[in-house]
Amino acid sequence: MLLFKPSLLTLALVAAGASMHGYAAEETKTPVETTVDTKEAQTEAIEVISVRGFKTSIIASLNNKRFSDTVSESISADDLGALPDQSIADALTRLPGVTAVRTGGQASGLNIRGLDGDFVFATLNGREQVTTGGKRAIEFDQYPSELINQAQVYKSPKASLIEGGVAGTVELKTADPLTNAKEHSVNLNVRGSFNDLATDIADSDEFGNRLSFSYQGKFLEETLGVALGYAHLYQPYVANQFIGLHFNDGKKDVNGDGAKESLSEGMEIQQKGGNDTRDGYMGAIHWKPTDNLSLKADVFHSKFESEAYAQGFRVKSIKNGNISNAIVQDGSMIGGTVATDGTDNFAIFVVNDNDTKQSDLTSGAFNIEWTNNDDLTISADISFSTADGKFINGGTRAVIYDDMANNVRASESMTYRLNNLA
Repeated sequence: MLLFKPSLLTLALVAAGASMHGYAAEETKTPVETTVDTKEAQTEAIEVISVRGFKTSIIASLNNKRFSDTVSESISADDLGALPDQSIADALTRLPGVTAVRTGGQASGLNIRGLDGDFVFATLNGREQVTTGGKRAIEFDQYPSELINQAQVYKSPKASLIEGGVAGTVELKTADPLTNAKEHSVNLNVRGSFNDLATDIADSDEFGNRLSFSYQGKFLEETLGVALGYAHLYQPYVANQFIGLHFNDGKKDVNGDGAKESLSEGMEIQQKGGNDTRDGYMGAIHWKPTDNLSLKADVFHSKFESEAYAQGFRVKSIKNGNISNAIVQDGSMIGGTVATDGTDNFAIFVVNDNDTKQSDLTSGAFNIEWTNNDDLTISADISFSTADGKFINGGTRAVIYDDMANNVRASESMTYRLNNLA
């Protein structure tokens, strides 16, 4: 007969095992009964906040600069139409070392590190661009920012770049639809502007507008990509202008008190304005049937028209007129009545100027590339870039004191007063 006498240690281990088993069973049972309700409660309490911005664009720009083998600056857009600027010239002026040359308030040319546009070279998708400016300087306001996917400024030479940029090279790129993160994407932008000064100036418009549309899509199991874009700009602008000519050194006694005062040579008062109208089109197709073969085609077209006018009058040689009721301040005549002395020594001109500029730019290319496991690459590229421009400058000057027989009427006069401009 066998006798079993458990020791105190055995009894303690058995008791501990029973307790652990009961604890585990109890703990396992409780979450099973409450897990579903807890998750439902958490799901109802979660509030999703989605923030969208240019984070991807900024990261891409920083990476381009960080890993570039040359000194360069870069701007990238995560999608067509993402850049908010009116033209790529405005976008590039935010880069260090790049400044804009403005025409009528609109950024057009670019200076890089102090050198003007004649020393700046520009390409679109790696192909040289021509200009309608009559010089080497590229007019970057011809390129809508909504149709440019990436812009890079190279400040030092690079073997893969076309030679020609002494100050730097600006490389513009349109979208490659096969590299788009989304299978299909559509971007539509509508913007407007209002100028309350336009109501006070003749022949001016109060409202401007910007409209852009772009589409990128991938088909045939992402082997065929298509990108299309359109951008329209209508931008009116107006201004009042006063130009005071310098005070001459030959003083004149205007009050008859024996003291001589300085007189202004004259003045010019004008209302200026104009408008810029631009329509840009972009198209690209990329077919990659195999990993070794790639066929690309792209086209870009921009039509730009700018009209500027100035209307007003110009006064010349106040010192030569007959002066009365002169207003003198600190030894200078700042107002009074001036009349012609019967000659044309003192004259008032009516000024009406009009400058119109029209330019068309078309650029396109076809590229085929075949690779053999990165050991051999065969590439063929056919491209073209054409530009056509027209500039019209018209102006009239009318001396209002002269009659049809070109005789000066001595009875005409002008009264003025400068507002603390002496």
